[in-house]
Amino acid sequence: MHLLGIPWRVALELTGHQGWILRNSVIWNKVKSGMDAVKNRLGNVREYVFHFVKQSKYYYNIDAIRSKPR
Repeated sequence: MHLLGIPWRVALELTGHQGWILRNSVIWNKVKSGMDAVKNRLGNVREYVFHFVKQSKYYYNIDAIRSKPR
């Protein structure tokens, strides 16, 4: 099995043909990741999170997603 790069393929399609603007790409480090079934590569312990917008000017409300530290 090989990786297809689907998250980036979707991002390229959205920015190249659908009119979206990619503002940020974040790598989410999965601390409690399960084991992969494959034995010929390292485990996937991260996911990509993309931030898309439709307009170059937009309002970003950081307080709407802020959480209290543990």
